[in-house]
Amino acid sequence: MTLSLEFKRNLFWHLPLMVLFSFLIYYNLFPLWFFIPFIFLCLVLSLIYKKHEIPGIRFFMRHLEREENLKTFPGKANIYFLTTCIILVSFFSKEISAASVMILAVGDSVSFLIGYFGKLKSSLHEKKNIEGFIAGVVGAGFAASIFVPLYPAFVAAVISLFFEFSEIKLKKRKIDDNFYVPLISAIVLVILI
Repeated sequence: MTLSLEFKRNLFWHLPLMVLFSFLIYYNLFPLWFFIPFIFLCLVLSLIYKKHEIPGIRFFMRHLEREENLKTFPGKANIYFLTTCIILVSFFSKEISAASVMILAVGDSVSFLIGYFGKLKSSLHEKKNIEGFIAGVVGAGFAASIFVPLYPAFVAAVISLFFEFSEIKLKKRKIDDNFYVPLISAIVLVILI
């Protein structure tokens, strides 16, 4: 995983596309009738791409996908993220769903981008630092407050990004943060609002 790849992933995937999805959800422009079949299409394309590069998709995979995912599960982050959006839209209000996606989009990106320059290493994760966590929480809290009140937005950002910061594992396998960060955020917001 190269640094330039992570910068591209955060600047061209997490930030603009996930922020866009927050607003699509908020303005009821995230139709389940489209995105449920779309996830199945993505899964099929992922399986095919493991064996054969697909023209058109190859550019995005080469420039935005991590090397380890190309070999095991191409498009993994996208598929997990879309699955989480479907769960959010199905079970939570549009405000909570949009705020939860915004916490992931801004929190994850800002924590990486600011954390790259940080000096205070975390004891929870060898590649992350305290400055990145704080910047991620502040950015995510303010961004989520577009859709929900400020206090719950910040509490949800702190709790969900703490889990992202420390990484959740199941049987020693890292669970993709694109899946669990918005879900944790939504649960916290439901409790607080």
